[in-house]
Amino acid sequence: MVLAGVILFLALRPRRGTPYAPGGRRWVPPTFIGVGLLGVAWLVVYYVAGTMIPFMAALGNWNILIGMAGMAAAFIIATLWK
Repeated sequence: MVLAGVILFLALRPRRGTPYAPGGRRWVPPTFIGVGLLGVAWLVVYYVAGTMIPFMAALGNWNILIGMAGMAAAFIIATLWK
């Protein structure tokens, strides 16, 4: 959590001496970090306690696809960063 906080702080801090371009993409770093961590967290929870969580048990191996889709979406979002 501390590492994520530091990364978000560095990504969102105001830059001095350079004007912001119109339509800046400051939302990209926190978004791709959040989506990527969500995908990883989904997989970790599935492997650790998936049989004890009713909706995850019902999804079965589809949980792997959901977690991987989160990580793939994070990669796609990261390509928007300029």
